[in-house]
Amino acid sequence: MAVKDLVGLFESRSKLDTSPSPSPPRSRERKVSQSPRTPSGLPPRSVETVADVPTPSAAKFLAHPLLRRREPSSADQEDDPILTDPTASGSSTLSYDLSRSEEDHNPSATVVDADVTDELNGSWRHHENIGQSSSLARSSGWGKSSTVLDDGSAIELNPLLPSATRSSSRPSSGTVVKAHYSSSSTTTLVPPTHNPGLHSPIALSQILARNAAPVSLPQLDEYIASLDMPSFPACHSQGGGQGKGKGKGPVMAMFPPLERLTGTTLADFESNAKIAPAWRNRQSIFGSLLNVALGITGSSAIAPFYSVQGLIDTLQIFALILSTFFSHGVKPEEHWRTFPNVLALNLASNLVQSLALLVILMTIAGVLLFIWLKMTHACCSVVVPEGLQSTKYLRNSWAVVIVTFVLTVIYLPLSTMAVHVLVWSDDLWAVPNPYTGTTASLTSEPLGPSDEFRDPLDFCYTTTMLRNEVNWAPVIVILAIVSFIGVGSPVISFRRGWATYESTYLFAKLTTLLLTAVINPDNCLFRNAPREKVSVARQILLLIAMLIFFALQCIYAPFLDPVNNASEWTSRLNYVLTSAVSLAVALNIPGQDIFNGPVLYVIYVITYGFSFYFIFINMSIVRRLVKRLARRIDFSIDIFSPRLDISSTSPHTKRRIWQEAISTLLLTDEESRMPKTQKMEYKQARDGEYPPYLLHFAGTPAERHVENLKILREVGAVAYAKAVALVSSPDYEWFKHLEETIQLHFVGPDSYWKPHGTAPRNCTRFFGNAWWVPFPPALVMRYDDGPEVVLSEVRDLEHYVYQNSSEDIARKRQLRMALRALDGQIVRWPYDHVQYVGDRETFCCCGKRYAAQTSIHYQSCVFHLKRRGEVLWEGLDLGSGFDVEMTYAKKVQVSGAVIGLTDDYELTQPLAHFLAMNEPLIPTRLAYIEAALHNYRHHFRKEARWKRETLSYRFLTMVYDQPCDPRGLSESAIEWERDPRVRKLMASNVNIFEITYDRLCAVGSSELATWWYIFWDDLWRRNWDAIGSLEKHATDFSPHYPSSIAYTPLPRAALESFLTQRGLLHKKPKFGDFFHAGFLNKLYLRMNDIVFHGSDNAIIFHLGDDASELDMEEIDLHTLPRPSTLGTGGGTDHDDGSIRARPAYRWEGILEDPLTPNRRHKSHRGRLLSKFAVWFGLSPLWRTGEPSQGLALDVRLENGRYILLEDEVDGGVVRRDMKGSIPKGI
Repeated sequence: MAVKDLVGLFESRSKLDTSPSPSPPRSRERKVSQSPRTPSGLPPRSVETVADVPTPSAAKFLAHPLLRRREPSSADQEDDPILTDPTASGSSTLSYDLSRSEEDHNPSATVVDADVTDELNGSWRHHENIGQSSSLARSSGWGKSSTVLDDGSAIELNPLLPSATRSSSRPSSGTVVKAHYSSSSTTTLVPPTHNPGLHSPIALSQILARNAAPVSLPQLDEYIASLDMPSFPACHSQGGGQGKGKGKGPVMAMFPPLERLTGTTLADFESNAKIAPAWRNRQSIFGSLLNVALGITGSSAIAPFYSVQGLIDTLQIFALILSTFFSHGVKPEEHWRTFPNVLALNLASNLVQSLALLVILMTIAGVLLFIWLKMTHACCSVVVPEGLQSTKYLRNSWAVVIVTFVLTVIYLPLSTMAVHVLVWSDDLWAVPNPYTGTTASLTSEPLGPSDEFRDPLDFCYTTTMLRNEVNWAPVIVILAIVSFIGVGSPVISFRRGWATYESTYLFAKLTTLLLTAVINPDNCLFRNAPREKVSVARQILLLIAMLIFFALQCIYAPFLDPVNNASEWTSRLNYVLTSAVSLAVALNIPGQDIFNGPVLYVIYVITYGFSFYFIFINMSIVRRLVKRLARRIDFSIDIFSPRLDISSTSPHTKRRIWQEAISTLLLTDEESRMPKTQKMEYKQARDGEYPPYLLHFAGTPAERHVENLKILREVGAVAYAKAVALVSSPDYEWFKHLEETIQLHFVGPDSYWKPHGTAPRNCTRFFGNAWWVPFPPALVMRYDDGPEVVLSEVRDLEHYVYQNSSEDIARKRQLRMALRALDGQIVRWPYDHVQYVGDRETFCCCGKRYAAQTSIHYQSCVFHLKRRGEVLWEGLDLGSGFDVEMTYAKKVQVSGAVIGLTDDYELTQPLAHFLAMNEPLIPTRLAYIEAALHNYRHHFRKEARWKRETLSYRFLTMVYDQPCDPRGLSESAIEWERDPRVRKLMASNVNIFEITYDRLCAVGSSELATWWYIFWDDLWRRNWDAIGSLEKHATDFSPHYPSSIAYTPLPRAALESFLTQRGLLHKKPKFGDFFHAGFLNKLYLRMNDIVFHGSDNAIIFHLGDDASELDMEEIDLHTLPRPSTLGTGGGTDHDDGSIRARPAYRWEGILEDPLTPNRRHKSHRGRLLSKFAVWFGLSPLWRTGEPSQGLALDVRLENGRYILLEDEVDGGVVRRDMKGSIPKGI
């Protein structure tokens, strides 16, 4: 049957009064409530009279004590927090302490919020009751609506919807006018059966299986069919945007301004950069190569090749291959003949070869190490950058990466060769190894006359056996020590940051190689020990060391990605198994030929095979392939959870519609967008002690918008709203005066702050360098001799101004400025340096000292100020630190105590005399410092005002987070914003705001419409690049198009036809189908719970073998785990197809848990298998906590469909109990 015939059959059946399986009458008719088209929680655009529509009864919410202490759940990094109403806070104080619960700030504690999301989704939110939201209906009164569909498309939504029920004219009675049509699914997957008699509930996991029969929900289909199909104002494409689709026919216009996102995402616009693909991303390229190189070079299998002779053999083999190029009758020049010999180091003797190769390799390593130290000198400085300045980054980053890569690769082999020199292994012996192939005691035969030759066994640490020749062994040993320590310095640098584990990783590999090289009977340390015992001891120590490292890997699992942990776990297991096999061989266990041959090769093949497997499985293209093979549909939120906020003011719909459009408009407008070369660099604290600050501001509104979002994500919605209330309240003029006073006079060095109560640790002077962060207002100060403090409370800022304005502090500041003017100059101050006669320096307390003294008189010295931080401005260093150092000679340096300088900077008599003696040096230099400091303060004050005038901080709270009537939006923007570009953008794009607001109203007209939109929006954003049919039919699935299914809830049969026509669903399921009957059952069971929650039409579940009848919210309460796992996820507003490993959300696991009647016999096999799937990159989800007992439904299989069990009793509807009998008392 053709698709059109199928659709026509569905339309014709919708007009009939009967159906193949009519639903029994319900216990009571559903009443109709009148409500405006605009959802509750959104400001109305106009007053309109809307026809009555059927609505479910009020939603029921069961309170539970755990719901009032929910902890945040993990959200995506790119998620934007949802702001609060700044007018809700009247406090004039600021705080960045986000540990308070939302109830402490909520003025309406009785408001019900069914979603449990983290703080990114806001607090102080005024949600309407869920029951009221669910009573909202779609309106057909779009003022300037027009159907925006692709006329050239053969597949449309309209034919799939019953024409009788999509009419805009509605009956005025208070009861539902039922449109009878066939609710049976168009895709029948099982043969019709009927089994009367006693009934046992059917496991929900069976109903949601791929080969399950469809669930018949006729009342839900009737309700969905009664909803009006929204229509949007005509969208005219200006740039011919084609989105991500590949469909044929005319290009359908996206909702403006979303067509500007073609080929990129909001994340790319926010960072003003695009992540390079893996094939030209140096991080991914060199990261993979480095893992392979370390895995190979750190293997004990090739440890014997790390001897110098082993490398010579390798080079000689290569030289032999190269020499074949000259063996085909060609007569090369003489200098070409010598090239293979030089390459193979075919020199006089093996010892000379070894020494020459060792010197060459160590010289190369030394040169690379010098280059590396020179390039990384800037980032390895101990000086901490302070103030609002950027951090120094490495130049020539490609060169740094390549040199670091080479040094890391040669670190293990070169270090092992250096150790071979230190223990003087047999490849450096001047004679052949006399211990090879013998177990008897060696007989020493003289090599020649004793006055010319050494003893035959005296070959350790010597390069010759002749007594009259030079022994180069001490030089080689010293060179080996230098190489071993020097080449390790790049590895030691890993300890300075986050990559501590990298040094541990290399240390584990180096331990293997060192044990192999040191505990060896063929070196000068153990040459006289029994060879068998040495070999056994070496393998025992290797096995113990590898077991320790393997246990550490299993316990700590240092990587965030489970695949990387599994890769490292496999590598460590390789070391353990190899050490165990080697120990078995050393102990002469029978069958050692098998252990030393096939078994060892099998271990190598498996472990190294897995190493390469983990490299490839981490590639994005391979992950998408695995996703297609697994037919997995990913979501960024717990989409089937009853806790998901689907109210009219849901943060998910606001983020995905309104906020996405606002950000796209600002970031892509020609006059407001950032310059292409602009780098988004921030000054921010390592642990978030103070708000971030955008550096190198270029003056565009797009930069300011991104900075506002960055601040919001870092400080949180509560702190951001408080700050907006502070800078926009009637008291702002008073706070503005306080802010300007700090910016003009009390920012920079020589600032003072002595807190109340306990003083900061190790702080004695209370002076330091201060800088001002404009929003949220905060003063950051780094003490000269103490830690960093942040002042964000208004009372602290007032006290800070009071302290710095006092006469005592002003006098001390002038004293410090005078001393600062002498920095670097030669000053006069007589000083007698007394020195004892004797050794000036002692070594280990062994130096001689005498009672006699000598005195040297100095008249002048160089005056220095030693600093802890660094703030470079106009040739001056304004960083923290004020330690005086006076240098009279190279080794004669004294502190400021000799001039009477104290920690409290009092003007003592010696200090006054010192300043008087050097007064001519102070005025000129002091004037320059004061001018530079004035320019410094004026610059950042001007930049803060420039940012505020370009785009105000309240833009996020008044526009970005407050969807409102577009007609008043431009007037408000003109009132708040001063930048003409922002005013023009808001005034000239009213039509875009109207369309965006219409979209938000359409999806917020009912809870069902909201959930339906979130479902398809998230499905598109997370799966468009993996499911080919989604990308092919982007105009039908992407929420950026008016024709998207996300705006039109469909009955079951219509959705099946819709998916079938687009190749996503088949009557006979195919292997590659992502959609199947079980998935649609899950979809419509959740929709039924949304529509009929708390009514007789709600579906009742059974938890395990419990006879109690529960709905989804009651199931959610009965399966409550720890409060920290209650979140539903923050979601995303970016088209992000990245696959990230994470714990499964609660309802992702509950709906898949098998039915286990006995709680005591729950199997953890599935949870273990899910962890293995994550470790091997086959799935990104794993279960945490205890699984549920599984769910069951009271349904029966009839005519190839699951039918809810119902009986008629006195005209009412009564459900059967679990045994199939009518409950007593009816």
